[in-house]
Amino acid sequence: MSILIATKPKTYKVSTAESFQIGGGPIRQLGPTEHFRYLGVHFSPLGIRKPGGTLVRELANIASAPLKPQQRLKILRCFLVPQFYHQLVLSRCHLQTLKSLDRQVRAAVRKWLRLPKDVPIGYFHARCLDGGLGIPSFRTAIPALVHSRLSDMAESSCAAVRGVFCHRSVQASIRWAETALFFHGRPLIDQEARVKYWASLLHQANDGKELSECARVRASHSWVDRNSAALSGRDYVQFHHV
Repeated sequence: MSILIATKPKTYKVSTAESFQIGGGPIRQLGPTEHFRYLGVHFSPLGIRKPGGTLVRELANIASAPLKPQQRLKILRCFLVPQFYHQLVLSRCHLQTLKSLDRQVRAAVRKWLRLPKDVPIGYFHARCLDGGLGIPSFRTAIPALVHSRLSDMAESSCAAVRGVFCHRSVQASIRWAETALFFHGRPLIDQEARVKYWASLLHQANDGKELSECARVRASHSWVDRNSAALSGRDYVQFHHV
């Protein structure tokens, strides 16, 4: 990728001319709409690419596959959502981006399970044990992973890594994560606090009050994930409606 300073202030242009060579052959230059991948993060001339379009495409692929609704949820919960963690943690994403990704996930799940629009948000992100669907939330998972990754640098056995921990950019990222994990006067930095937050968000809703005792009765939540294979897709959807 070849980026050149343009004549106008604060502007630049992307050159596609083959200006560089290696081994006697030209190196193809990327265009303004192309991107490349480095350490799992996609870069374009505009900077780090947002993964929103990729998530929409992957959700569409899952929806078009001949799968039961519970199989789609399993893929989403255990594979698709975690697939984006690496890129989002290493990139400088905004909270609005994370919220948008969560909305895309919830919209897809509503279609798969034919859920009404007024279903509590906690129902999607609370654990199956607590009566929810157990889908990780980008909005809380990514700041938590950023905070954990950078905070661990302070305990490194390498002096250079400990020195990087004190850098202002690292400290700024830690402060961003801590601010992002402060919900309604409650810090959600540790995993247990986030679990309780999503459970309370579900159980405080009118449609979720009856699920507050769900964790005490295994049969009331095991069908959502572990024991869902024996259910037909139609029955699985109807159980969620009940």
